Amino acid sequence: MIPTKFTLRLNMLLLLIFASFSTVLAQDVTRTQSIQVECGNIIESEFVNSFEEDLYQISMDAGNTLNVSAVSLGGQLKTGIILTGPTNLGIASSFQRLEEGRRVIFGNSSHLRTEAVVNSDILSARGTHNIRVVNFVSRYYEFETDRYDPSAIDPVSGGIGVYTLFIGCTLRDGTVINPGDALPEAVPDPIVSSQSAFPGFGFPGLNSVDFSSGIEIPIQLGQAQTIPVGGDISLYTYESNTEESRTLTLSRLSGNISIGVTVINRDTNEIIFFAGLPSSDNLSAELTFPSAGTYVIGLFRVDTADRIGTSGAVQITLE
Repeated sequence: MIPTKFTLRLNMLLLLIFASFSTVLAQDVTRTQSIQVECGNIIESEFVNSFEEDLYQISMDAGNTLNVSAVSLGGQLKTGIILTGPTNLGIASSFQRLEEGRRVIFGNSSHLRTEAVVNSDILSARGTHNIRVVNFVSRYYEFETDRYDPSAIDPVSGGIGVYTLFIGCTLRDGTVINPGDALPEAVPDPIVSSQSAFPGFGFPGLNSVDFSSGIEIPIQLGQAQTIPVGGDISLYTYESNTEESRTLTLSRLSGNISIGVTVINRDTNEIIFFAGLPSSDNLSAELTFPSAGTYVIGLFRVDTADRIGTSGAVQITLE
């Protein structure tokens, strides 16, 4: 049958409607650059696009809990919150449903709120967690690729506008940090103090060294590890039995690195060995691990009044 002008126009109209409908369903998400935040922060932000994600990153320890809310200004903007862990698996959300797996299921736009609230369970992992504030709903978000499925985004946006993000935490020791509170100051180890605070003759102590951001590598017995040490730390782990004895050897291979080494219990932070080589080239020590567990051998640069910013390569062996 030869198509008439009417059927041609009808087909064109249907194609235009279908194209418009497909455009509505396949939404692109505008994503902001990640913002580093801390427990106790109160942050004001703004959505300027209809389908947008604001990403906030926060460093958390295992055993902590995270409590987050996003409150819109004026009550028109509606948002949702998704929490993902260091490997980007889902932890919690303010939506109807969240599944840990390859994809997350959110629900629909009716689950967006002018005050979105999400409370995590006790966190299992240590590291950078992600707070994702969105003004839309997607039925599918792929953890592995960190991608929202454009064809599964609800075509109804929560709108644009200003909101305030409130970040609260409960630490493993029970300390509650409400939005607006300052982080508790770390209590310094009495044997670790600022060098500039010591005016006399003797050992001035050393500044604290934070291992929480370092990458831990299991050490193989009897195998020498050669590493450059500068501003970064190097961490090696060893699984010990109770009262096990091992020999730790450290040698400076190149440069003028002033090197410090400590062995600590991974779970309790108990120091079982500490030494420094500002000028010496070699060290050998007999270690006794008092209890079974994971121990961390930490290598770091030691700055003294006479040796600051040194660098070089060292070799470490445990046997």
